[in-house]
Amino acid sequence: IDPPQLERYQTMLIASRLVGDAHETIDFNQSVDLGYKSLLGTFIHRCYEFGEFDISLDVINMRLIELGFSLDNMDASSNHIRRLLINTQCDVNFEWLFKERQSTKVEAEFIYQNRSIIVDRLFIEDGTLWVIDFKTAELLLGETTEQYSARQHSKHAKQLMLYKEALANSHKGEIKCALYCPAVSQLIEIAH
Repeated sequence: IDPPQLERYQTMLIASRLVGDAHETIDFNQSVDLGYKSLLGTFIHRCYEFGEFDISLDVINMRLIELGFSLDNMDASSNHIRRLLINTQCDVNFEWLFKERQSTKVEAEFIYQNRSIIVDRLFIEDGTLWVIDFKTAELLLGETTEQYSARQHSKHAKQLMLYKEALANSHKGEIKCALYCPAVSQLIEIAH
């Protein structure tokens, strides 16, 4: 049996025409930027998961290369990651947040309403279940810390309330949810 014959295009397809035919617009630069930020966020999450806070720039560069980062962005990316890790270590909440407890779970996965939920960090302290979600978003140009905190709260409150609802079935005590944002070294409690 002969393998199927593949037809090769003689000319490159024009992306703008494909997008137009699909009746939607895609900002390719924004998509690449979001992918880049997502990889940086994943990198920071992994550091938090394994308690790696004092990583040399050489090790960060090596890991970024493994992730497929361009050498053009290497210095800016590795310095950004190093700054977030230093911010985290210098935060007044660092010891409390990353203290190893018997109840600590990292990247804890739950199924709730047929959805997979992954909680970055959770632990029980004095009978209270703390649900912590890490967010590596940066301040916008001209944004104050208060505006940043309000923006993060508004953007992620619904997500954390879903986590709280999902965990209420297994924890009968108080549940508190918070975002940890290393860009501003801030723990933002989500109360509603």
